[in-house]
This record gives sequence, C-alpha cells and structure tokens, in this order.
Amino acid sequence: MSTAVSEESAVFVNGVGWIAQYDSYLNTFWEKGVGYFLRDVKFAELQTLLDDTAQSSKRSRRIRKLVADLNVLNRGLARSASST
Repeated sequence: MSTAVSEESAVFVNGVGWIAQYDSYLNTFWEKGVGYFLRDVKFAELQTLLDDTAQSSKRSRRIRKLVADLNVLNRGLARSASST
C-alpha cells in the first residue's frame, strides 16, 4: 500500500520502497556519497565535451564551469574523508 503522508518516519511507495519523510540527503550530503555521485556525473559530462572535436567558446565556458564544480566537490570530499 502506498501512502503520501504517515506519522511514521518513513513512507512505503509501491515500486520505490521506503522513503524517509523527514530526512534529507542535503543534511548528510557527504556521508551518503552524494558528492561522489555528482562528481562522477560531472566528470562524465566533462569527458564527453573533451572528446568532442568541435571547438567553440560556449563549449570552453562549459568545460571551465565543470572543472570548477569538480574542484569544489573534490575539496568537499577531501574534507569529509579527513573528518571521519
């Protein structure tokens, strides 16, 4: 049975499973590995851009933005790893 709201801390949704109602991955961003996931997605996008042989200023701006995002994520991951 699927419920939208429950007095329990978690809700069961058919096809999905148990979902915490009041928890947030934002509160445990580094501990739950969300940073690693985002880093991997951004790295894959960066790799796709680098593999593309077409040159453009828009592409260059996207690459610089992705590299900056990766640097921020890697710093956060390093801080998270050193604090555990």
